[in-house]
Amino acid sequence: MIELDRKLGDVWFYVAGDMVHAYLLTTDSNSEFTGWDIGHCISRDLYNWEYQGTTIGRGDNCSLATGSVIKYEDCYYMAYTSIKTARTGEHADWAVSMAKSRDLHNWEPYSDNPVLHEDPVYYELKSTGSRPFNHWRDPFLFVHDDGIYMFICARKNTGDIATRGCAAVFRSHDMINWRSLGPLDTTPFSEEMEVPQVYYINNKYYFNFSTPVQLVCEEMKQRIGGDDTCGDYSFVSDDFTGPYHFRATGTVADFISGEEFGYAGQIVEFKGKYYYLTRILYPESSGRQAVISDPIEVEATQNGIIYKK
Repeated sequence: MIELDRKLGDVWFYVAGDMVHAYLLTTDSNSEFTGWDIGHCISRDLYNWEYQGTTIGRGDNCSLATGSVIKYEDCYYMAYTSIKTARTGEHADWAVSMAKSRDLHNWEPYSDNPVLHEDPVYYELKSTGSRPFNHWRDPFLFVHDDGIYMFICARKNTGDIATRGCAAVFRSHDMINWRSLGPLDTTPFSEEMEVPQVYYINNKYYFNFSTPVQLVCEEMKQRIGGDDTCGDYSFVSDDFTGPYHFRATGTVADFISGEEFGYAGQIVEFKGKYYYLTRILYPESSGRQAVISDPIEVEATQNGIIYKK
């Protein structure tokens, strides 16, 4: 479990041999949406973590937000969210920035950050959904046969307002220039698909994402069991480009205990097994800060990546 003497936000992981690197949002601010930097922890067992300090500071940004890490050729690359102004404004300028590293400890942000803004061809520039701030965040990098892909939390600019949440897809061959491929083909589900992720396990592709259950459309809310469910979901496809299907309840892990719950979890492959690690949130009245969970073993099934009971 990761527990620090400061506020923790979303976390993402990279496994290098027997060392697991966790990059996580940290702040001393009382605001939920400003002042976040990216911290760094390391572990050899997913239980015991050593905090390494801030690895990427927000600089002239108002805040940073969720990202991901891959290795491409001889370097490591991190894509992350950079925010110029608070999300209360109509034009908060949420964008994707990038950094590179040789050792996973020392990161150098691109000099021409940010590298990607909203693409108005496919996506809303101003949200029509319940939450009025920009939806262009949480980039997830994935290496596939013909290039490097990036999946970004976004909202389509057409269709039912209740199911415009999507993952914007981009492709690159050099980690510099990115081509927009439109939204990922998935079952319509919710107003937002936060922290999008793609995994390839046992000859199937899995699309995982998070959304508050209040933002799930009414039809799908009935299928997932109403309001008392975890906010992390998993769709499945036989093909990388989709369509990604919602099956069964689609829920990664139902581990709500009392008033605490997990959100924005990620899948980590470590020593031949797959684990789900997530941020555990507590009710504000408890006075407890969020922590990063111990590993929960999961399995890839025809219904998605789910908790291994």
